[in-house]
Amino acid sequence: MARWPPSGLGAFRMREASDRRCDTEDRKHIQRGIRMTFLDHSVKGIARYLLDEALGGEPLHLHISEVGPGERAHPPHRHGGLEAFYMLEGEGTLEIDGESFLLRANEAAVFDPQKLHGLVNRSAAPMRYLVVLAREAGHQARPGE
Repeated sequence: MARWPPSGLGAFRMREASDRRCDTEDRKHIQRGIRMTFLDHSVKGIARYLLDEALGGEPLHLHISEVGPGERAHPPHRHGGLEAFYMLEGEGTLEIDGESFLLRANEAAVFDPQKLHGLVNRSAAPMRYLVVLAREAGHQARPGE
């Protein structure tokens, strides 16, 4: 299994958080995630915290997925836009067009989602990761996106 990042794809490792704080009183753009369990998937051990419900049709989608040991969020798939994963806890195997890359906690990957891709938890512990998906304006989400 290759280590992330492969050449040509963006990736970064987060550093320790600094003590900088946001002291603004304007918090209208900050919202809590809404926990929901997948009802349209037959896979067990997966939950999403939707973070973008209040964006009102904006082309940016954010959610946090939790995937149990030995599970995957959904089968490998492709779609338009640009996608990034940030591993919050655990580790997962990012599969892109037949290649596998280990993604560990505090690592991120940015990739072309038009390539066949998916993230699977091959470890014995749960994995939790943030998904950021930028779509073209006017995109209508299909089940599984």
